[in-house]
Amino acid sequence: MQTLEITLPAQHLWFEDTQEFFDTEEVTFKLEHSLFSLSKWESKHKKPLLETLEKGNASYEELVDYIRCMNLATDIPDYIYDYLTVDFYNTVMAYINDPMTATTITRRKEDKRKKKQFITAELLYSYMVGFRVPFECQHWHLNRLIILLEVLSIQNDPKGNKMSKRDMLRNNARENARRQAARAKLH
Repeated sequence: MQTLEITLPAQHLWFEDTQEFFDTEEVTFKLEHSLFSLSKWESKHKKPLLETLEKGNASYEELVDYIRCMNLATDIPDYIYDYLTVDFYNTVMAYINDPMTATTITRRKEDKRKKKQFITAELLYSYMVGFRVPFECQHWHLNRLIILLEVLSIQNDPKGNKMSKRDMLRNNARENARRQAARAKLH
């Protein structure tokens, strides 16, 4: 289980409702971007979270609600979610986007032509059952679990589709360029 512990510092807040200032205490979140968290969010919002995030269609309220679903700490007052800082949000998004594995999978041309299926919690659970992945893995970082399921799918491919050396080199170059661009954004 790869969790993110992040502390939101004490804040001096203005409450519009009561027209008064209020001081909060420092609070520590323990966040888990996992299949379990994903399933909690999707059961409430009735739409695929990963597609929503990928397309940039998630509202601020939906993102904050996903942080609620990820949170394992039970002592966070509900109003605190209305005052998350930009640094907090950026740290959480970096954690969500972290692959948490050294394994990368490149898509073959024939994969691109297949109709894209939206990944939902139930689909991932069904893959876990099909590949006999233990249910405690639902608490793994979601990206790591998805990679594991993709590796199992490739290993169990009856066609034995292999990538040509030329395609592999091209995909490696593309992946290296993507990683360099991601590192450049961090600095």
